[in-house]
Amino acid sequence: VGTTYVEQLNAMGIFPEIRNYDTLADMMRDVSLGRIVAGVGDAPIMGYQLSQGRFPDLQLAEGYEQQMVGHIGLAVAQDNTELLEQLNASLAKLKEDGTVEAIFEEWGL
Repeated sequence: VGTTYVEQLNAMGIFPEIRNYDTLADMMRDVSLGRIVAGVGDAPIMGYQLSQGRFPDLQLAEGYEQQMVGHIGLAVAQDNTELLEQLNASLAKLKEDGTVEAIFEEWGL
Protein backbone atom coordinates (compact mmCIF):
# COMPACT_ATOMS: atom_id res chain seq x y z
CA VAL A 1 0.00 0.00 0.00
CA GLY A 2 1.38 3.38 -0.94
CA THR A 3 4.01 2.13 -3.35
CA THR A 4 4.63 3.78 -6.69
CA TYR A 5 4.75 0.33 -8.29
CA VAL A 6 0.95 0.14 -8.52
CA GLU A 7 0.72 3.08 -10.89
CA GLN A 8 3.62 1.74 -12.96
CA LEU A 9 2.11 -1.76 -13.15
CA ASN A 10 -1.27 -0.41 -14.21
CA ALA A 11 0.40 1.65 -16.94
CA MET A 12 2.27 -1.41 -18.23
CA GLY A 13 -0.99 -3.36 -18.59
CA ILE A 14 0.60 -6.79 -18.07
CA PHE A 15 -1.67 -7.89 -15.21
CA PRO A 16 -5.47 -7.93 -15.46
CA GLU A 17 -5.79 -7.01 -11.79
CA ILE A 18 -3.45 -5.27 -9.35
CA ARG A 19 -3.93 -5.79 -5.61
CA ASN A 20 -2.35 -3.80 -2.80
CA TYR A 21 -0.92 -5.42 0.32
CA ASP A 22 0.16 -3.96 3.64
CA THR A 23 3.43 -5.92 3.53
CA LEU A 24 5.46 -7.91 1.02
CA ALA A 25 5.15 -10.91 3.35
CA ASP A 26 1.35 -10.74 2.99
CA MET A 27 1.68 -10.63 -0.79
CA MET A 28 4.14 -13.52 -0.81
CA ARG A 29 1.79 -15.54 1.39
CA ASP A 30 -1.01 -15.07 -1.15
CA VAL A 31 1.25 -16.18 -4.00
CA SER A 32 2.25 -19.22 -1.94
CA LEU A 33 -1.40 -20.06 -1.27
CA GLY A 34 -2.35 -19.64 -4.93
CA ARG A 35 -4.61 -16.65 -4.31
CA ILE A 36 -2.61 -14.63 -6.84
CA VAL A 37 -0.27 -15.82 -9.60
CA ALA A 38 2.63 -13.42 -9.05
CA GLY A 39 3.83 -10.61 -6.85
CA VAL A 40 5.98 -7.58 -7.52
CA GLY A 41 8.08 -5.94 -4.84
CA ASP A 42 11.52 -4.91 -3.71
CA ALA A 43 13.91 -7.73 -4.56
CA PRO A 44 16.09 -7.32 -1.44
CA ILE A 45 13.10 -7.67 0.88
CA MET A 46 11.64 -10.64 -1.00
CA GLY A 47 15.09 -12.21 -1.26
CA TYR A 48 15.53 -11.92 2.49
CA GLN A 49 12.12 -13.50 3.15
CA LEU A 50 13.03 -16.40 0.86
CA SER A 51 16.49 -16.82 2.39
CA GLN A 52 14.84 -17.27 5.79
CA GLY A 53 12.76 -20.19 4.48
CA ARG A 54 9.46 -18.43 5.08
CA PHE A 55 8.03 -19.30 1.67
CA PRO A 56 9.64 -22.57 0.53
CA ASP A 57 7.29 -22.91 -2.46
CA LEU A 58 8.29 -19.54 -3.95
CA GLN A 59 11.27 -18.34 -5.92
CA LEU A 60 12.38 -15.10 -7.51
CA ALA A 61 12.13 -15.11 -11.28
CA GLU A 62 15.56 -15.89 -12.71
CA GLY A 63 16.90 -13.51 -15.31
CA TYR A 64 14.30 -10.88 -14.49
CA GLU A 65 15.36 -7.50 -15.81
CA GLN A 66 14.12 -4.58 -13.80
CA GLN A 67 11.24 -2.79 -15.49
CA MET A 68 10.49 -0.27 -12.77
CA VAL A 69 12.77 1.89 -10.71
CA GLY A 70 12.08 2.78 -7.13
CA HIS A 71 14.24 4.74 -4.74
CA ILE A 72 14.53 4.64 -0.99
CA GLY A 73 16.05 7.19 1.27
CA LEU A 74 16.79 8.28 4.79
CA ALA A 75 15.12 11.42 6.07
CA VAL A 76 16.41 13.73 8.77
CA ALA A 77 15.03 16.98 10.11
CA GLN A 78 15.90 19.83 7.76
CA ASP A 79 17.79 21.74 10.42
CA ASN A 80 19.87 18.72 11.48
CA THR A 81 22.70 19.19 8.99
CA GLU A 82 25.24 17.62 11.36
CA LEU A 83 23.34 14.31 11.39
CA LEU A 84 22.90 14.41 7.60
CA GLU A 85 26.65 14.90 7.14
CA GLN A 86 27.38 12.02 9.53
CA LEU A 87 24.94 9.72 7.70
CA ASN A 88 26.37 10.57 4.29
CA ALA A 89 29.94 10.09 5.49
CA SER A 90 29.14 6.78 7.16
CA LEU A 91 27.28 5.44 4.11
CA ALA A 92 30.15 6.41 1.82
CA LYS A 93 32.66 4.67 4.11
CA LEU A 94 30.53 1.50 4.35
CA LYS A 95 30.21 1.32 0.57
CA GLU A 96 33.90 2.00 0.00
CA ASP A 97 35.21 -0.61 2.42
CA GLY A 98 32.84 -3.33 1.17
CA THR A 99 30.70 -3.51 4.30
CA VAL A 100 27.46 -2.85 2.42
CA GLU A 101 28.19 -5.65 -0.05
CA ALA A 102 29.12 -8.02 2.79
CA ILE A 103 25.85 -7.26 4.58
CA PHE A 104 23.88 -7.94 1.40
CA GLU A 105 25.68 -11.23 0.93
CA GLU A 106 25.20 -12.30 4.57
CA TRP A 107 21.46 -11.65 4.41
CA GLY A 108 20.96 -13.14 0.95
CA LEU A 109 20.18 -9.84 -0.72
